Amino acid sequence: LKVCAEDLVSQLDASRKAERASEEKATQAEILLKPLQKQLADSERLIKQKQDAVVDLQKQLDERSADRDKLRRLLDASHKERDGLQSKLDEESSNTSAIK
Repeated sequence: LKVCAEDLVSQLDASRKAERASEEKATQAEILLKPLQKQLADSERLIKQKQDAVVDLQKQLDERSADRDKLRRLLDASHKERDGLQSKLDEESSNTSAIK
């Protein structure tokens, strides 16, 4: 009975040592995990900032494209107006030459 009790005590001690070792490893893992979690959070913030910057740049690009299209339409209209005026001028010059 004494041998059996000593064996149980020995097993209990071994179990407690294994539990303490496991707890220490868990604590060490948590200590190592905290900086990684911070890095992850920082990386996620940086990604979000860059995504926001991309959205802003896309908006600017869209606005500039719209402005460019407006300017192109204005330029086309001014060319048509110029061509019309040139035709009138040519017609008047022709009429003036015919009168002379």
